[in-house]
Amino acid sequence: DDLNAIKANTTLATAQANSFLSLAAIAGADMVDLALVPIATSSALQVTTFTADRGVPTLEAFEMNLNAGTITMTFSETVDELTFDVKDVVLLPAADSTSPPQSTQTLTLTGGAVTRTAHTTVQIDLVLNDLNTVKARSTLWSTLANTYVSLAASTVNDTNGNPV
Repeated sequence: DDLNAIKANTTLATAQANSFLSLAAIAGADMVDLALVPIATSSALQVTTFTADRGVPTLEAFEMNLNAGTITMTFSETVDELTFDVKDVVLLPAADSTSPPQSTQTLTLTGGAVTRTAHTTVQIDLVLNDLNTVKARSTLWSTLANTYVSLAASTVNDTNGNPV
């Protein structure tokens, strides 16, 4: 959507200094259907009050593909994949798992490549050792009933530096 496209462009609308508005006459009309007075790009109006994004991204969904060795995560807003720390991702066999992070019932990822595949979506290409560990454990990520993930607050930031 438009908001996430704006958030993905880190040189646009991140502060008052780079927040301007221009519009064409066809952008709208008043109550008697008169076209708006256009504002040319060369004369764009600067925002008078700027409020920075303070919202934190939340994980909305994730998918695991054991054949491809990938985990795809969808967040509530655009995230900065360069801040993603794969080692802060823990795979769990239950939503309320009380297992310590390094127990045999959980798996803290040891590495992997991260790419942003859409404004709100990142893909982790698992390292072979992590992928083989998941495949070897029948109690971890073998069915929907034992497929959960936990992210530390430091796992990833949005494009304004707000942590998940």
